[in-house]
Amino acid sequence: MGLNIEFIIIYFIYGLAFFVLGIASFLESDRSPKLAEARVLRPLAVFGLIHGSHEWLEMIFIFSALMGRPGNIYFVYLRLVMLIVSFISLIAFGVQVFRTPNVEEDI
Repeated sequence: MGLNIEFIIIYFIYGLAFFVLGIASFLESDRSPKLAEARVLRPLAVFGLIHGSHEWLEMIFIFSALMGRPGNIYFVYLRLVMLIVSFISLIAFGVQVFRTPNVEEDI
């Protein structure tokens, strides 16, 4: 039983780290002076928010199993969709970072 409580704490901190990453990236994307740089951070913000929420759902799933209530099948599908969307946005961030900009900088 102690091992499950440790997992709950780890998932909470892990989810909190990703959620804060998403909020910070979103706030920084509005503050960036260059439009191209601002667009790059938006998929990272989506990744952080969704992946952090997914980790909190994992925590809730472990907690509900600890309380003797098994998860619903729709809950499993929701977690899977959240993981897929978060990793697609992370891939989109990686593609945008390595893509060369078409806009010439002012001299």
